[in-house]
Amino acid sequence: MDVNVKGVWLCLKYEIAQMLQQEPVVSDPARWANKPDLCRFRGVRGSIVNASSRAGLVSVPNISASYCVSKFAIMGLTQTAAMEYAKEGICVNAVCPAITATPMTYRTLEKAPPGFEKTLALTHPAGLIAAPK
Repeated sequence: MDVNVKGVWLCLKYEIAQMLQQEPVVSDPARWANKPDLCRFRGVRGSIVNASSRAGLVSVPNISASYCVSKFAIMGLTQTAAMEYAKEGICVNAVCPAITATPMTYRTLEKAPPGFEKTLALTHPAGLIAAPK
């Protein structure tokens, strides 16, 4: 929880504070100048991308509860920050990779029931366990 939740929260805290001090950048001011009723575009101060997991979007059986809780918490922090700071020109998103062959995955599979590897692979949109590159 310290790394996954507290780490993301602290990064958001300081990233947002810095971005609020920056002047917004409007990539094409002329495009928005004659459309005041359509858009009150204020420019972009920055973008934040948090690392979550598919386990933060849907329940995954036989995966550590604390891992899933931490990834759901990251999604909550991400969504809340995105809503709260959008008007300030700060974009906040998360990437949510599916199951990937890592040492943590191997430790999980060692404790899992037989055949769980196939079940886990089916949670991946492509039906396989991704290889890190």
